[in-house]
Amino acid sequence: ICAALGELNYEKYRLSDNGVFIRQAADELIRRHHCDPDFTPDTIARLLHVSRRQLYRHFEQEPQSMAELIGAQRARTARSLLVTNPTRPAEDIATESGLTSTATMRSHLRAQYGMGPKVIRSSATKAPPTT
Repeated sequence: ICAALGELNYEKYRLSDNGVFIRQAADELIRRHHCDPDFTPDTIARLLHVSRRQLYRHFEQEPQSMAELIGAQRARTARSLLVTNPTRPAEDIATESGLTSTATMRSHLRAQYGMGPKVIRSSATKAPPTT
């Protein structure tokens, strides 16, 4: 586990905190690798050297599934790219966010923010500049 996460400060956890460590390690892997469209809960389990079932067991009490956590991170990345690159093609943004198509990106954005890419872009261009 430590080798997979190199930079994660694992020394502050005791062995009895294994569940906390697994959740934090999985969150860190999602943050680092969500832009890879092949990154899945199975990938996380493999990188953490636990079974898929063990991984899911550590997240049973969480409000989102592993796949939903990955999808939410991809939606955040897509939203950020839509706002900062309003003229960039949606296909490119979907790909860079780890989403397999613009339809998938639209679905994730609607689930996360209640609006599609066009509305996100237009609301970003209409927002007053922050000072």
